Amino acid sequence: MIKSRIKEPDEVDITPMIDIVFQLIIFFMVVMAIAVVYGVAIKFPAGKGEPPTEENKKKNIVVYVQADIIDKGHFIRHIGHLKVNNEEIPLQRSDNREEWDTHQKEGYDMLELKMRELIDKGYNDSLLIVKGEMKTYHDKIMSVVDRGKRLGMDGFSLVPPTK
Repeated sequence: MIKSRIKEPDEVDITPMIDIVFQLIIFFMVVMAIAVVYGVAIKFPAGKGEPPTEENKKKNIVVYVQADIIDKGHFIRHIGHLKVNNEEIPLQRSDNREEWDTHQKEGYDMLELKMRELIDKGYNDSLLIVKGEMKTYHDKIMSVVDRGKRLGMDGFSLVPPTK
């Protein structure tokens, strides 16, 4: 009797290929997410809010945070300024982008110094009122809040700017 040696087709294990595909999908999702995120816009409460009384204006430290001017290509053209009780603090003093980080650090240091001076004059040292535009990035708000925390402030209030 003759036995036939018909070979059954081999099966291809595709498990490693599926693993590689999933790793590539995760890699591209992470890379694309990093490339798209330029900052997190923070939304301030809607409405005008109640204007503070003269008594509250004198006692509270109010920091106004202006939004950055960004073009359609998501590049910052001008860094917005800060105002502490209507005294302006620039965060950008030139168009040279290499100096912007230094200017911002100096601006936030000046903000902390001005807030310290106001606290020494008798202003409220437990509450910081932060006003900002709708397109203000979270990073700028948190930098202001962090400077308030350095001075021992533990209360922070976000309010929309009054017109």
